[in-house]
Amino acid sequence: MNRIIKIWSTANGELVNSFIGHSSDINATALSECGTYLASCSNDGIVRIWHLESGVYNVELSSHFKFIRPIAVFKDHAGVVCSLNFFSVPVYNKGQRKLKRGLASASDDGTIKIYFEEDFGKPKFLKSSNIEKVNNNGVVKHHQKHLTLKVESTAANKGFSSIEFHPEGFIAAGTNWGSIVIWNKLSEIERKQSDRDRIIKNEHSKDCHLTLWNKDGTMLLSASFDGTAKVWPWNSVNFDANRTMSSIFIFDGELGRV
Repeated sequence: MNRIIKIWSTANGELVNSFIGHSSDINATALSECGTYLASCSNDGIVRIWHLESGVYNVELSSHFKFIRPIAVFKDHAGVVCSLNFFSVPVYNKGQRKLKRGLASASDDGTIKIYFEEDFGKPKFLKSSNIEKVNNNGVVKHHQKHLTLKVESTAANKGFSSIEFHPEGFIAAGTNWGSIVIWNKLSEIERKQSDRDRIIKNEHSKDCHLTLWNKDGTMLLSASFDGTAKVWPWNSVNFDANRTMSSIFIFDGELGRV
């Protein structure tokens, strides 16, 4: 594995950019909704955020092939970072609704880390004392405050394999022991400063590697290495009403039946 992220032009098929920096296999990438940031995570336990257009080059090989260094390096997980997802969810302050954007990463160390764009996206943050220079090329390592979500498990495996945000801010994560964990809205987690308001569904017998909300947030899809995929109805108005939800559709890929 060359551990390089490559960006290709859909117009002519030429290589546009190459992002280099991870020291181990890359597990996932994600593009921010605004199209400004690309995030990557790796078996090296590091999440990197790259600025797609204004990144500074380490070396420019030609006009369409250049190595770009990340604008942010997060090393807050103790294990492999398996999945990541940019989010844009509503929060309310004194009756005023605004969007909060950021990045969440899920790891096999049993934690989910949530970073906010207001921290890693502002030049003033890049000049703050929360940054430690890690090499002469200007790569920076952030030590800013972030939210951590976790679930205690007695399973041999205790990590998270997937992470997904509902349009209203609920958070769904698949675990590597097969459970689905769903937290209340991000705004509620921040308000209560607690990750205890959650629902745990023990539905899969193996790693739940995919959790995905539909566009309007009325359905949640989960898929597992046990060969099954399940679709769940979701009540966005009453979080607690979802505690007794049952899947309305099950596809068993291993047995070839629904």
